[in-house]
Amino acid sequence: MVVLGLTVVPEVECALRANYRLGRPAILSALRKFAALSTVAVEDPSILAQALDWARQGMDFVDALNLAGSSECEAFASFDLRFARAAAAVWRPRRWWSGSLLALLR
Repeated sequence: MVVLGLTVVPEVECALRANYRLGRPAILSALRKFAALSTVAVEDPSILAQALDWARQGMDFVDALNLAGSSECEAFASFDLRFARAAAAVWRPRRWWSGSLLALLR
């Protein structure tokens, strides 16, 4: 049995993209097929499945994975305004914070 931790998945996605020059659809398909193997145990299959769905819809994969992992949270913070817009389209936390690091430090 192979255990696939959620922290490893972004590294796999990056390796497939950078080293093997695979495109987004091929990477997402490969990750979904690998996670479905009977010899693979995913740390949290529902989080990975949701992230793959959102990534298929156009969200950055790592952003989608972070957002899917925060589904039980009351609030979400991001310094990435593009991600904040994409996330707001699929998930409504009770509070959302988005802005610059400099504004936060003032």
